[in-house]
Amino acid sequence: MLATATPLQIRPVPREDWPAAFSCGEVFFAERKLPGRFSLARSLEVWGLAAAAFPHVIIGVYADAQIVGGMGVLIVQDDWSDHRFAPETFWFLRPEYRCSTAALRCLREAEQWIRAAAVRDFRVAAFHGEDFDSLSAIYQRLGFVPWRTEFRKELSDGGH
Repeated sequence: MLATATPLQIRPVPREDWPAAFSCGEVFFAERKLPGRFSLARSLEVWGLAAAAFPHVIIGVYADAQIVGGMGVLIVQDDWSDHRFAPETFWFLRPEYRCSTAALRCLREAEQWIRAAAVRDFRVAAFHGEDFDSLSAIYQRLGFVPWRTEFRKELSDGGH
């Protein structure tokens, strides 16, 4: 069921609301079957370190005063050149809000913030899963092009 009786607001998340923004991570970890267990404390620690080192924003999706999703973006410099780019470091929208325009509005708000910082390279990620092909098609319709693929291997305790 679509939970958008209340108009959704898209706006930057102030530091005091970071815990609420990252609380969506537990649902994301469960949905994507990510390795390990989600840690709110660790997420806040890592984001705090990144935010201290780089220009950053968390774009929040609010239903009334409650955060129901968001996207974190940093502006970083390539490890081997002077090229600056803005990777999306996390993006999640609670399932009951996904059939709305909230995700697109969140993405557009992030794009505006990145443009205002005079950065022209915006990167988003998608985990391979059941919805990868549809997400990839959506990103490409929005002007994103495939850029890099990472491969993961779970290693056993011994052997090859």
